[in-house]
Amino acid sequence: MKKVTILHTFLQNHTKKEILVAGFYLFFLLIITLAMFLDFLIGNRKDAAIELVFIVVTLLSLLYNRYVKNIDIALNSIVLIATILTYVLLISNDFQMAIFHIIMPLAFFLLYDLKRSLLYFWIHQMIVTALYIYAYYHYGSAAFAYSPSDIVAIIMASLIILFIGIFYHLGVENSYRQLERSNAHNRVLLKEIHHRVKNNLNIIASILGLQMMNIKKGVAKDAYTVLKENQLRIQAIAMIHEALYRSDYLDSIDFTKYTRALTELINQAYGKEISVDISSDRHCFAIETMFRLGVILNELFTNSIKYAFTGDESKDQVTIALHREDHHYRLVYHERDHYHIDIDTIKNSRTLGMKLIHLTLQEMHGTMDISNDNGLKVVIQFVSEEIM
Repeated sequence: MKKVTILHTFLQNHTKKEILVAGFYLFFLLIITLAMFLDFLIGNRKDAAIELVFIVVTLLSLLYNRYVKNIDIALNSIVLIATILTYVLLISNDFQMAIFHIIMPLAFFLLYDLKRSLLYFWIHQMIVTALYIYAYYHYGSAAFAYSPSDIVAIIMASLIILFIGIFYHLGVENSYRQLERSNAHNRVLLKEIHHRVKNNLNIIASILGLQMMNIKKGVAKDAYTVLKENQLRIQAIAMIHEALYRSDYLDSIDFTKYTRALTELINQAYGKEISVDISSDRHCFAIETMFRLGVILNELFTNSIKYAFTGDESKDQVTIALHREDHHYRLVYHERDHYHIDIDTIKNSRTLGMKLIHLTLQEMHGTMDISNDNGLKVVIQFVSEEIM
């Protein structure tokens, strides 16, 4: 358990590159130590001595890099040591051991970026080819030169590793690009959310400021009503953030779901059961637009509950419709009632709710038309970018 904890801590506290380099050091030492013991057991003292020398060099490299603490030097050191070992073993075995120099490019593709991997791959292949040509013309010991099938096998294996390395890098780099784009997008959204929270707090402060002005002028209602109305306004703002963290998207809110939740909240706050029919194309709006629509709908529906419906609640109904028309949106709020409405009084109202609606419309560059169509009918037109 303690070893697992140590490994977990190491993985958490180091970068991907540092983990790869450490893993390559460990893997190389393990393989070369095992090879040394096997060569010693079968009597191949020459290769065992070579491998022992490279084990010592690798350990010295580890100690040096632990002192210097430069990941690039550590990476280049272990790759250089491993590559030189493949050349030495190739020469010491009379060019009969091709497996190590064939698989060595895999390390290039795992540890370096694509351009550097390809550069090192071709340098490695040219060095190996030069060694074979030198041995063939000077010693005649390049046995592979006398077997075309072996030459083809080496070339094919090298090409396979080349293409695997290329497609590995293309896949990984594409994943990293997508991850970077996603992280950048989330960072922007997080900043935007903090900005919206600040704006919302400022709006709450402004609402309370307007309410204080009404109190100062002596036109405010009783304290309970004031607090209840402000509580609903704050809850309408809070619901924006609740809708965000419940959604799969962090930059948009579904109009129908939010409006349904908002009207249910207001009904519950006033102990009413006013039926609300919401008709909308499936629009998802940006946070700012949805927030402003929430402010308007909160004031309109609260006003309807308080003043419009005083009879049988089973017959009371509000219709909210939102549809796109050409280059703008048309929001219709309609009270299905037959009571007398003084349109001029509503238009000229100086209540806090009406002030908030007008201020919000100014921010949206929207227009509002109020009429009597078998009940209060408010038509709002605004322009906004639809998210979905």
